Amino acid sequence: MTSIEIDGRPIHYAEAGRGPNLVLVHGTLLDQRYWAPQMAAFGARYHVYALSMFGSWPNVWRDGTDFTIARHTADIAGFI
Repeated sequence: MTSIEIDGRPIHYAEAGRGPNLVLVHGTLLDQRYWAPQMAAFGARYHVYALSMFGSWPNVWRDGTDFTIARHTADIAGFI
């Protein structure tokens, strides 16, 4: 698993395949492992990135962390 720093915080992700980029984003209370069963199938045609949003595994939750839709949107935009 690799990570990229966005606004001073790590965003971890898994990747697979080659081709046009495809970014997979998990729902609340999940993480990039949610997409593990689909990575090979999507990877046959795309370069797939499955994100673990900040606050999700493997990140450690910290009190006072900005856990809002706006923050997640900014993290996804920063990743892209």
